[in-house]
Amino acid sequence: MRTDLAPGSADPAAAQLPTAEPPRAQPRPAESPPAESPPAAGAAGAWPPEPGGDGGDLSRRVAFRRHGLGLSRAELAARAHMSPGYLQYVEEQPARLTPRALIQLASALGTTVAELLGEGHDRAPGHGRGADHPIFGPMDHDECVRLLARGGVGRLVLVTERGPVALPVNFAVLDGDVIFCTTHRSTLASAEGTQAGFEIDHVDEALLEGWSVLATGPVRRISDLDELARVQAMPFGPWTGGRRDLCLRLAASEITGRRIRVPR
Repeated sequence: MRTDLAPGSADPAAAQLPTAEPPRAQPRPAESPPAESPPAAGAAGAWPPEPGGDGGDLSRRVAFRRHGLGLSRAELAARAHMSPGYLQYVEEQPARLTPRALIQLASALGTTVAELLGEGHDRAPGHGRGADHPIFGPMDHDECVRLLARGGVGRLVLVTERGPVALPVNFAVLDGDVIFCTTHRSTLASAEGTQAGFEIDHVDEALLEGWSVLATGPVRRISDLDELARVQAMPFGPWTGGRRDLCLRLAASEITGRRIRVPR
């Protein structure tokens, strides 16, 4: 601190500093979009909702969750008390939300802040106690077929030399049958010519709800060229990368499912 200045005199160093400007008003994330955010149309589109948008992991989780709930941007924005333009910004740009905005968005999506931020992804879902009075029961055949038809990642359950195993694999559904591709020397390849099971499920920790679907039937190799062409045209493939020249088809002779939900 300078002590050699006469009372009332100005510090030359201080005189060179720019005059402080009042802080510019920043947009409140939960209410209004940044200036560079274009107005949102608010219509629900096919996944991904905005081709070319790469806002980061949070953006993808928000857009994916919204799409899964069948909500338009305008509908989610209304639930979260945000403007559609700001929600578009969140889904397309590497946005840094305030705690208040994160809580509102997570609540509107029926999930948690931790899930939106990708926390806890190194543990299996379903921790903690369930609801006091859940409703648990079978799903009808049509609902099971609808959930299975979406594709994604499921588990092939088969018996090998070392005993029963359940292996995760990317899959699609063709004419009601489960399709997956692998390599000729993989454990999955040993399912050819056997009876196997295929299971998918979903757990919503925020709502304490979930469901599972099990399809069982014989597994055969796809060798018909026309059938292979249809499979190769389908938008799915292994997350592990590489070529998968052996495509197998599980003819779902039986499909069952169960759902647990919480009455509201």
